[in-house]
Amino acid sequence: MPARTRDPSPSAILVPQGRFQAAGGAGTERTGVISPEDIQTRITRVLPGAQVQVFDLTGGGDHYQVLVVAPEFEGHGPVDRHRMVYAPFKDVLGGELHALSLDTRTPDEWEREKKKRQGGPGTLPRL
Repeated sequence: MPARTRDPSPSAILVPQGRFQAAGGAGTERTGVISPEDIQTRITRVLPGAQVQVFDLTGGGDHYQVLVVAPEFEGHGPVDRHRMVYAPFKDVLGGELHALSLDTRTPDEWEREKKKRQGGPGTLPRL
């Protein structure tokens, strides 16, 4: 299996596409895609207070940008926040889900960010 690589941005992780390690230990081809709705559902199951927006970056259903605003992030740094969000995707990372770029904020952080970005380039839609 190819080594994992990191995107230069701190909020993106890329994993090898198309193969995963099955419970029995053999590498197995996976096909199919994960839907934006499935991504949102998985995140809100582990972070019930979260507001989630999912953007398909390529139209292929395997590269997504996800904005997660959750009170559960309060007191946690970026690495812990990303771990919280990645947790429900262990079964599809490297298979149906090839890349997941995250923007994780507390509600207060998101309110400040919205004020800063209002109408500017790169503005994410409002939650």
